[in-house]
Amino acid sequence: MEQKILTEKDLKRLGFTCVENDMYINKKQWLLQVSNDYVDEENGEIINRDGTWFDAIGTWNFQKNGEMAVNTLCRGNYVCRAVNTVEDLQLLFFALTGNKLELEHECSTCG
Repeated sequence: MEQKILTEKDLKRLGFTCVENDMYINKKQWLLQVSNDYVDEENGEIINRDGTWFDAIGTWNFQKNGEMAVNTLCRGNYVCRAVNTVEDLQLLFFALTGNKLELEHECSTCG
């Protein structure tokens, strides 16, 4: 069975947040925080201690078929190969968190 490539519509439904970014091929940066926030006990500030995020960008095929690739960053470093299918992203998320990443969220950011 052929796996479905990731598109911006999928990222919206997976709960990614979009911000405009001219440095990206599609002018949009899609982010999803993978790690949990923690509250600093001294000042009550919310922090992301290990800083693990998914960062989605348009691939060279973006103009042709809307294909996106998701990189995993931890503390600003890329930590594994990019994934470009819904199924691979869901498996990676489960491996990192022990939780399922469902295609259900609706999001109005970035069209």
